[in-house]
Amino acid sequence: DYETDDVFKADETGLFFQCLSRKKVAFKVEECPSGKQSKLRVTVLLAANQSGKEKLPTLMIGPSKKTRCFAKINSFAMMYKSNQKSWMRSEIFGDWLKGIDKEMAKKKRRILFFMGNCNAHSNFPAQTNITVKFLQPNTTSKS
Repeated sequence: DYETDDVFKADETGLFFQCLSRKKVAFKVEECPSGKQSKLRVTVLLAANQSGKEKLPTLMIGPSKKTRCFAKINSFAMMYKSNQKSWMRSEIFGDWLKGIDKEMAKKKRRILFFMGNCNAHSNFPAQTNITVKFLQPNTTSKS
């Protein structure tokens, strides 16, 4: 059994960070006769515990290998990874989860971690302080 402070849920979303433009921008499934489809996006993974008291470091995936915007930041509660299409990949998710597991091991803490059942979340090394449970298909909200 886990206390509410030790039960976490994570979810990922695409962030179209330049949607406030003068041009009309459409998503891939939308028709866009007077503009162009947006390719300026990042994927963001956010996680927090059930009690709402703790947030895990954010994972951001963008297309640039070196990001100038974070160059002068020494301490930031975020992990940045690059991928040409800014998509979640199993090795990126595995690296992020491994970092969380190390932090939990330092604190001598075991957590339960709920995650959507995306293919990118399915192939990662076993963790010592995290028990990962996948949600059934169609149980997370669709926008």
